[in-house]
Amino acid sequence: RSTYSGSFFGLLNPFALLCGVVSLSMLCAHGGSWLMLRTEGNLYKRAARATRYMSIIFLMGFIVAGVWLFMGHINGYSFASHINTNAALNPL
Repeated sequence: RSTYSGSFFGLLNPFALLCGVVSLSMLCAHGGSWLMLRTEGNLYKRAARATRYMSIIFLMGFIVAGVWLFMGHINGYSFASHINTNAALNPL
């Protein structure tokens, strides 16, 4: 069973905020590319410019997060107790 023993503000660490920026920029780029397919003219140009900026932010954030993980500065999950291999399967 997964439990979190920290505070709410403990969730707002720099890596979590970076993941939020990466996710938000990816979704904005996706929405901008969809808008480019559906529109033309001035709105198309604005969507193309926004998509370009969001794609650059996404790629830079994704690379920074990958390097951050590769360098090993993120603590992962740890086992708090022994796992009973003879117990019933429970995903929680």
